[in-house]
Amino acid sequence: MYPPLILLARSVRLADGPFLALLSALLTPSSGAEPTQRILTLLFLLNERPDWDGGLGEKACARLCKIKRLGTILLGATEKYGFAPAMPVIVDALLDE
Repeated sequence: MYPPLILLARSVRLADGPFLALLSALLTPSSGAEPTQRILTLLFLLNERPDWDGGLGEKACARLCKIKRLGTILLGATEKYGFAPAMPVIVDALLDE
């Protein structure tokens, strides 16, 4: 996970626009960041805002589908860290297209 983003999410409630920009940036495959860390951070941020219904940004489904072993990552994160509240947003993004 990325501690600066986690600290930001826990200390400041971002407006919807900046929050969506963070979520969308975490799905950018060309960032060079480790996909597992990006997904775990995404799940953490979503878990901190269980009322979030703003989706994951444009082309979220295509970006998520490019992550190898996404299902394994999501299942493991949910079982180990209790990220179940974040899962509906991910599932909705996957079913969107």
